[in-house]
Amino acid sequence: MEKTRIIEILSEWNPWNGALEAGFERQDYLQKLEKLHATGQIVTMAGVRRSGKSTIMKQYINRLAKKSGADSILYVNFEEPFFANPNLDLLLNIYDAYKETINPSARSYVFLDEVQKVAGWERFARGLHEKGVADVFVSGSTGSLISSDYGALLTGRHIDMRVFPFSFGEFLAVRGIEGGKAALLDRYRTASLLTEYLTWGGFPKAVLTEEKKPILATCLEDIIGKDVISRYGVREAGKLRELAAYYLSNVSAPHSFNKIAGFLHLSVDTVDRFSGYFADAYLFYFIRRFSYSLKEQSVNPRKVYCADTGLREAAAFKFSSDSGRVMENAVALHLLRSGREVYYWKQKKSEYEVDFVVKEGNDITEALQVSHGTKNPREERALKAVEKELNPKKLTVIGWDEPETSYDGSQLWKWLLGL
Repeated sequence: MEKTRIIEILSEWNPWNGALEAGFERQDYLQKLEKLHATGQIVTMAGVRRSGKSTIMKQYINRLAKKSGADSILYVNFEEPFFANPNLDLLLNIYDAYKETINPSARSYVFLDEVQKVAGWERFARGLHEKGVADVFVSGSTGSLISSDYGALLTGRHIDMRVFPFSFGEFLAVRGIEGGKAALLDRYRTASLLTEYLTWGGFPKAVLTEEKKPILATCLEDIIGKDVISRYGVREAGKLRELAAYYLSNVSAPHSFNKIAGFLHLSVDTVDRFSGYFADAYLFYFIRRFSYSLKEQSVNPRKVYCADTGLREAAAFKFSSDSGRVMENAVALHLLRSGREVYYWKQKKSEYEVDFVVKEGNDITEALQVSHGTKNPREERALKAVEKELNPKKLTVIGWDEPETSYDGSQLWKWLLGL
């Protein structure tokens, strides 16, 4: 591809002719990105497709362009149709065209969006980093953003940031309720908006449009089609979709690969492999049962949570009796978003179960129970059992309404907002 044509294509994506259209600013991510940038490392942004990685990049680009000049920016989106089947040679040609034509006067900032499409991108990123000619930011919709073949090239040279769809706090801000004080003052509307959030989720495009269901259906199809079936060359696409449907209709429940294999008429190895693909695409999170034995963790059933509760609505896998499970899914995502190490707990002798235990270092710092009702004696007994066995520093019950409990209690909307 000729360099003039490359620049012509890039000009539509870059701030060389003015600030980029970047929508609702996600302040928490921008602040975190600024801190990670200051480390001098290559910054990698990973998360489920359509979670807002590209938008966050553009928002940060606008900040850098104001500070250092628009010519210091090179943004390449590898979802661009003109860059079909991109490779390392094309990436080098793009950078050469930028240097020759735009001719940045100072240090450059290079943003590579959906970079997992380019085999060997790590060599390019490392070259810019080691020469000290550019700061590099990359994004991808896969946990294997740094491939096994080239990952060693970036060891000690990159720092990671996980991106999720809108949190409840961000969702409220889009709806005009910004901050905890505003939420408390308008608590009835806040509680009402929680129902909308749990139903339709936090994918930015779905939140910002009235036509939510088709948007979410497209999101789900893109994740399964592009980030799983196409990426891994899955031949049994029908069975893979059946497994995705099964997980979507059974979130917040423990699942045994052996039982799923029998139910869907698949081998256990295939269920394990497909589940790994889903996890790598950030479509589902698989939380292990807590044990001090790694072997026990690996053989016990895992609880499954979807990347966004709206995907269940889009796929028509929503039932009225699922409200407690959807609440639990929202709590799981909030804990994962905070970067904490999370498990569920189940006592062998009594079968008492606690939804989440949080581990920091060698300590269990918190146990959390999610309850749709205001009072549940069995869940209270489960918390007493985990208190005796693991001695967490804090025990919390999260309910739709204010829970009646002898432990710390909080309504879900308040807990999600840190109130």
